[in-house]
Amino acid sequence: MKLSNASKNKSLTDVIVDDPELDEGIIFSHPGFTTHKSAKRQADSGGVYDSLFEAFERTWGAMHAFEALPDPKNDVILEMGCAEMPIYNAFKMMRMYPNYIGIDIRKDYLLRAEHRLRKDVIALCADLTKPLPIKEESVSAVVLSEVVEHLTFEQNITFFKEAYRLLKPGGKVFVSSPINTEDREFHNLEKEKNLGHIFFWTAESFEREMRQIGFKDVDKKWGYSISTKIKVDEIKKSLHPAVQDFLTDISKMYGSRVARAVALSAPNVVNGGCRFTFTK
Repeated sequence: MKLSNASKNKSLTDVIVDDPELDEGIIFSHPGFTTHKSAKRQADSGGVYDSLFEAFERTWGAMHAFEALPDPKNDVILEMGCAEMPIYNAFKMMRMYPNYIGIDIRKDYLLRAEHRLRKDVIALCADLTKPLPIKEESVSAVVLSEVVEHLTFEQNITFFKEAYRLLKPGGKVFVSSPINTEDREFHNLEKEKNLGHIFFWTAESFEREMRQIGFKDVDKKWGYSISTKIKVDEIKKSLHPAVQDFLTDISKMYGSRVARAVALSAPNVVNGGCRFTFTK
């Protein structure tokens, strides 16, 4: 094993399986094949709307993953489908600096990640649908932010089984994703194919399959999804009048897109975005 940063810490290097292709702090176990233009647009996007997305989704994953660590100085967080590691911005914002492994199949994303050379960070270029070069029961938390909808059902099952293998007993998986229910279609594959979406769980089937894999505890909270078909006016009807007025003011001050992002994050609103926590 070769690491360009001699200061890489022991907590991280101990969980990685020796790989002769490790170079410059990145394992290139796969050259990367994702070239979909929408995937690049999502990784490079900016502006108020995307900043809100990062605040609502990635901060949730980062905060809860860090809080789940029994020993923050030595435990490891693994993010599957990390792209350019924007979740690490959330860690920094909250002054949290965990031992972090980010995995993505896009080498170019990882090479652009400004955090990849930190001593508490390792970036792996690997295929999530194949066994990962990480030791069994070696990580305490796994984060997947807007990843599962880009893989097939079969691929989902494969990498959640892999996440289960990698987790220590009592470890947790944190998933934020667009989702449907058995009663309502919030997301349509044909209409969202330009986003690279190829599969949507229903909340009910997701929970059933994860329990079948072996996760003993499942927590579900409705959250935020950019592409859901639900309208803000529909959400507002279920909210307190004072909150409805607040959203109207937000729309006037910052625009309807910002108001929609806030509305879609209202608690207990079934809106096509879900945050799951699975415990091993």
